[in-house]
Amino acid sequence: MARSTVRIAAAVAVCLLLLGCAASPPTRSHPLPEPTEGAIRMAAVEDSITAGDSIDLSGGRPGPQSWVSYAVGSDVEFVGGWAEWGATTERMAEALRGPLDADVLVILAGTNDAGWVEHQQIGANLERIAKNAEVGTVLLSSVPPIDSSGGRIVELNAYFERFAAQQGW
Repeated sequence: MARSTVRIAAAVAVCLLLLGCAASPPTRSHPLPEPTEGAIRMAAVEDSITAGDSIDLSGGRPGPQSWVSYAVGSDVEFVGGWAEWGATTERMAEALRGPLDADVLVILAGTNDAGWVEHQQIGANLERIAKNAEVGTVLLSSVPPIDSSGGRIVELNAYFERFAAQQGW
């Protein structure tokens, strides 16, 4: 499981990097690959970076502008989650209801909180998200760089590193 978790984390990082550098949104001309038996079941709770142009993300169907559509494959199945443009960690924690049927939960949150919400409150919201999701393995993504953040994102990501270690994520 640890090796697959590392692959998911690496795929998330690469996709975020590539999406951030793309001049125009990538397109996907074929359907998502079919997962094989025993594939890691991944769920995500996030904001616009995950929502992208998804019509039914909660139903497990990400759009081509969502990083999720590039992280799935025969060994990783996306089973849904929750994402919304402009969502704060508080909104995510309030909106996610009930458990997610997944092996791994990826949380990419804080972009819309940075500079406005205290780190400890963001951490409390992340804990609520993980508790509501009831998924055994949680991957907390760093927040992608934002040129206008004035260092707020760097500080938040440093907090996330310590926070995730404390949570055992």
